Amino acid sequence: MIYTGAFWQDCSLELPEGAEREHYQDLVDFMTPIIKAYCSDMGFRVCETAIQCLGGYGFCKDYPIEQYLRDAKLMSLYEGTNGIQAMDLMGRKMRIRDNACLKAFQEEIKAFCSTNEAHPGLGRSVKALSQTAEALLDMSRTMVDRMSNDPLHWASYTYPALTAFGEVIMAWRLLDLARIAFDRAQKKGGKYEFHKGKVLQATFFTETTLPHTRATIDTCLREGREILEMSGKAF
Repeated sequence: MIYTGAFWQDCSLELPEGAEREHYQDLVDFMTPIIKAYCSDMGFRVCETAIQCLGGYGFCKDYPIEQYLRDAKLMSLYEGTNGIQAMDLMGRKMRIRDNACLKAFQEEIKAFCSTNEAHPGLGRSVKALSQTAEALLDMSRTMVDRMSNDPLHWASYTYPALTAFGEVIMAWRLLDLARIAFDRAQKKGGKYEFHKGKVLQATFFTETTLPHTRATIDTCLREGREILEMSGKAF
């Protein structure tokens, strides 16, 4: 995900002035809060899992993982906490330049899905991505309307909405890698475990994560206002 954002940034800076350069700038603007928030949260969780794998030793200073965990936590706090990034994504980035950022993202992911839905090894996962991305885009439009009509209710669901975007983009990027790896493995007679690993990684992530993503999307569309209605005395 980060490398994709970096590539798009290069395109936004180095291409000649015109519509294509503006398209990549829109993508960079859209991806920036997702990269910052989703990747920093996942980095912390990777460290957390590493500590769990080592058991009690992971918690002690015998190994450097406990420091990695503390250091990684900073990434979700600085340059705007991840909650702020979520409000930026679901607020300003959805609406600036006549929705240009959202349109650019939609164009890219729909083009990938339509091109690869019939892929012999990845078609099922790409179809799952396509369906989830469509639900995600529908949810984002509802969230934009809610921001105008009920901003506090909107704000209370922005973070899970960003998480859903992060998971969809991660599945998309992994499947794009898998598409390249699958084709190369076929040409080499399937001998390279590295290429096969890329395919298995992508299908596992996509098919075990996107069902949860769809549930997250459903929660963002709830009418429930418990967060707003619960008073301090309720605690």
